[in-house]
Amino acid sequence: MNRAPDVPAGEEPARRAAGHDMPARRGHGLRTHLLVLVLVALAPALVVGAAAAWYAAAGYRAASEARLRDTARALALAVDEEIARAEAAAIALAASPDLDPGGDLRRFDERARLVAESIGAAVFVAGPGPDHPRVVDTRLPAGAAPMPDPPDAGAAAAAVARVFATGRTVVGDLAAGPAGGAMRASVVVPATRDGAGTVWAVGVTLAPARLSALLAAQGLTDGAFAAVADARGIVVARSRDAERFIGRSAETWYAAAMADGGGAGHVTRGRSLEHEEVLMATHRLWAAPGWAVIVAAPYAAHAASWRAPLRGLAVGGAAALALAAALATWLARRLLRPVEALALGARAVAMADGTGPDLAIAAPRSTVAEFEALRLGIADAEAALRRRAEAERRAAAALRESDRRMQELRSEFLRVARLSEMGQMAVTLAHELSQPLAASVNYINGARRLVERAAAEGDPQRDAALEALGRAAGEAVRAGQIIRRMRGLALRGEAEKRIEDPASLVEEANELAWILAKHAQVEVRLALDRLAPTVLADRIQIQQVLLNLMHNAIEAMEGQEAERRLTVSTRRAAAAGAEQVEISVADTGPGLPEEVQAELFAPFVTTKPGGVGVGLSVCRTIVEAHGGRIWAEPNPGGGTVFRFTLPASGAAGGDDAESGGGAAESGIRAAPEDGPRGPNA
Repeated sequence: MNRAPDVPAGEEPARRAAGHDMPARRGHGLRTHLLVLVLVALAPALVVGAAAAWYAAAGYRAASEARLRDTARALALAVDEEIARAEAAAIALAASPDLDPGGDLRRFDERARLVAESIGAAVFVAGPGPDHPRVVDTRLPAGAAPMPDPPDAGAAAAAVARVFATGRTVVGDLAAGPAGGAMRASVVVPATRDGAGTVWAVGVTLAPARLSALLAAQGLTDGAFAAVADARGIVVARSRDAERFIGRSAETWYAAAMADGGGAGHVTRGRSLEHEEVLMATHRLWAAPGWAVIVAAPYAAHAASWRAPLRGLAVGGAAALALAAALATWLARRLLRPVEALALGARAVAMADGTGPDLAIAAPRSTVAEFEALRLGIADAEAALRRRAEAERRAAAALRESDRRMQELRSEFLRVARLSEMGQMAVTLAHELSQPLAASVNYINGARRLVERAAAEGDPQRDAALEALGRAAGEAVRAGQIIRRMRGLALRGEAEKRIEDPASLVEEANELAWILAKHAQVEVRLALDRLAPTVLADRIQIQQVLLNLMHNAIEAMEGQEAERRLTVSTRRAAAAGAEQVEISVADTGPGLPEEVQAELFAPFVTTKPGGVGVGLSVCRTIVEAHGGRIWAEPNPGGGTVFRFTLPASGAAGGDDAESGGGAAESGIRAAPEDGPRGPNA
């Protein structure tokens, strides 16, 4: 306890005799002042530390939620690709001529079983009518009678009915398999024929076990799990305890979360089917409307990541206050000892019966004693500085540790970004391969029909079949060249360019596209300027641009009642004094919607219901890599015109004109009026 020294007997009369008549006032002791000083000094540091800990906790919480969102986005991409693969298989089967009126369903059943075995899924075909009877079902033994009312008729039949009603692809919700088997969802596409509309509905099942294995392969840790829910909120797949929870309805919080947004960036707190409190991120699937991927992590682990800094602040603050109070008490006791000694000495002098002057009594109080206290105070200040330096070193070490963790998070984000880029490259490659492979299928089907009609060797139809098979082989080689070119473009950023004739490029592309044009009843006209200069270009890549634009134009006009005409032309052009060749692809379709014109060549922008939206983006990349540009504009006669330019190679167009025969006089040659040029035209 801090108190004034006791006044010895006889001191009071001496004080009065010396003229000290004022009563002594007792103020706050040195210990109290030091404690208050310590609290005042620590208060700003505690406030700043609390704010820093709060912001750090908010950052940890945001980082944890971001990881959940990124994981949900990545899993949604993987599930979308799986559904798209099943849809692609169904579309390929729906295009089979065996499903044409009068086709061979038995042969289609054999082909469907081969496809089902290759993709690890079941295939079924349902017909029109109120009951939509199934005529093909690979889940049944070969040759077995189709089931008029299969056990999965609930959700699957609803999907089939929607396909016949809308003519569009439908992803059906989860339903039980035949004979009470495993539960499955299905992707159902329409098999449409000209003039007949939707004649069949072709479905490919989605096995929950396969989707669950896809989710489990992501390797979620720390008690996290992922699930897929259909449009009704039924669990379709789960990375953990799949057999236990598939087919069960998600909790009520899931429906509320989907109604509240449920898209990218949506994080919800709720309880899992195991009644565990979790933090969940949801991401909708573009390939299956109403479906969503859910990624959940234990809420306790999430909360611990941001509560730890606050807990550390509370413990550290209490320890700092206790240590400061103990240090202040010890320091005050040490400082008071010499002061009390000086006071006792001064009183002893005062009791010496006036042997010393009053000035001698005042001097130790005002000079010697205060200087000694100042020296001790300076020593204590130096000790405080050493303690503060130690605290700063600890803070610097903590800052370095925080920076290291941030670097780890940044590396993880970069890895996810690279995976996203790889996914986009895979989508682009699949899109580019679809056109030559589709052409190969058409050539092979045509060859098969020709061979069936061939009478014997030497028959002209047999020779035509051999020619068609040769073209199919050429298309396969061309597909390999596309893969090699895209790989080279990704690794080197360069193309294998040679001097090419623009008219020759257009004519070869027209031969590759004539089957699709003939099927869609589109008239193709070529207006080629034989006097146009040659260009330095990669033949495969420029033909890919032409094929993509021609296929888009044909698909835009398919099914319309108005005139269907596709015009491909070349002409000499000039820009900024440089000689160029302009190639245009014009159609008479419905034209481009205004909302997509501004971003027409951006990735994943499409006007087709089932399109991916990467074809025009790839076209722009190829044209710009050749030093040209590509754009679109309305066709004055209705429809759209796509134009792109290629720099001239430097060679004069006259040499090319000499090889153009009689067409060199006008420089323009049009295709016959009766349809597209093809191998057998």
